[in-house]
Amino acid sequence: MTLSRWYKLTPAAPGRFFLILLAFIFLAFPANAEQKGKKIKGPKPVGAVNSSNGSVFPKGKYGAIFKYVYFKQDQLYDGSDEVDFTRPRKGQKPGKKCYERSMEKYQLTLRTGIFENFDARLIIPYFDKEMKRKSFKEDFTDSNSGIGDIKLISRYRILSQKEKDPFNLAFGAGLKMPTGKSDDKENGKTLPGFLQTGSGSWDPIIEIGAHKVMGRHWLSSYLMYLMTTEGELGDRDFERPDVFKYNFAYAYALTNLFDLGLELNGVIKGKAELDGKKLDNTGGHTVYLTPGVHFKFYKGMHFDVCVPIPVYRDLNGTQLSEDYRIVAKLAMTF
Repeated sequence: MTLSRWYKLTPAAPGRFFLILLAFIFLAFPANAEQKGKKIKGPKPVGAVNSSNGSVFPKGKYGAIFKYVYFKQDQLYDGSDEVDFTRPRKGQKPGKKCYERSMEKYQLTLRTGIFENFDARLIIPYFDKEMKRKSFKEDFTDSNSGIGDIKLISRYRILSQKEKDPFNLAFGAGLKMPTGKSDDKENGKTLPGFLQTGSGSWDPIIEIGAHKVMGRHWLSSYLMYLMTTEGELGDRDFERPDVFKYNFAYAYALTNLFDLGLELNGVIKGKAELDGKKLDNTGGHTVYLTPGVHFKFYKGMHFDVCVPIPVYRDLNGTQLSEDYRIVAKLAMTF
């Protein structure tokens, strides 16, 4: 793989991302200016960007998190090996083969502490997706956008050490609800599963997270399992893959305004099922190495950017995968 593949950007999505970045910075720096004249404590890190931790909001505290995710998948892999795309032959099934797909996700998370050591968060995603396919003699581009499946997750603090360098451990459980569409159509035909914004299923979620703060240093780990149940794809039974995520993160507070971080993000997916039959070219294991930076505008508000880069793939069958992702997050607490 050449360096140009690692760093190439398409003009559409990253362009919008940088506009969002400039808007956030423009809005936030005036707030940071209000700190002038106040006594500033030593630098403290704010944690991971592309994963979670062991925090639980205190009772009566509120938070809003705006998150943006972008990726474009335009290279086929069989396991961990690159595979060249070949156009379908005349009469070959399926008649259309996908050679590129991309996604932008805009996500709002609302979080609040409900009781002592217990909080809850509502996660609302909005998707903008595109898929390009080729048949024997034509090219096709399909797209879809809309609200995705909303998640409601509660978290309980198991352990919290409140000394100078605290350690936190928390367990969470929740539910992904079928609020997105799973039967959107184009020209009377049901769109492929990737382009649907929802799964049509009620899926339980469990998580456990921990983090340790040591002066300017932050260490965290996070595990999450999403167990899918049977949903729909148009008028057919469809079950998306189960998902297990594991994450390890380190962050260092350079100053009161900036942190640098590095994460290892792993994603293991099972195989999807259509009408009770497993789809061989779905699921697998991908590991991302994720450098990131935090801009801490003032207490209770920070903007984070990271770039997850796949360093390991073991995909089931032949699938598309990306060279990088872009993740940006604006977090505010009240």
